[in-house]
Amino acid sequence: GGKPPKKLTISLKKEKPQLPQNFEQDTWDRLKECVTAVHTQQPVTQSFEQLYKGVEDLCIHKKGESLYERLAAECESHIQRNIAGLVNQTPDPVLFLELAQSTWDAHCNRMSTI
Repeated sequence: GGKPPKKLTISLKKEKPQLPQNFEQDTWDRLKECVTAVHTQQPVTQSFEQLYKGVEDLCIHKKGESLYERLAAECESHIQRNIAGLVNQTPDPVLFLELAQSTWDAHCNRMSTI
């Protein structure tokens, strides 16, 4: 048995893996749909694991700041709609505060899901 052992050569690509061309927009579209579903108490159609993985991939590829800005704007828009929904609901200040508290509690619960 005078044969030398075979060598295994592994060559690594020097280029960084790239996201598919529409990955950022497609991921945002799916995420936005689910954020809207949570805010409107509708069923979420995507798995949280898939959404998390998409967000993680965007962050790894330095798209986290853009994603955060989009998410913040989407949540701000929802908050503005909630506030508008409270205006002129009742002239009774106690009832108004109860409505505001209920709206706030619901918002906090939804944001913990998001």
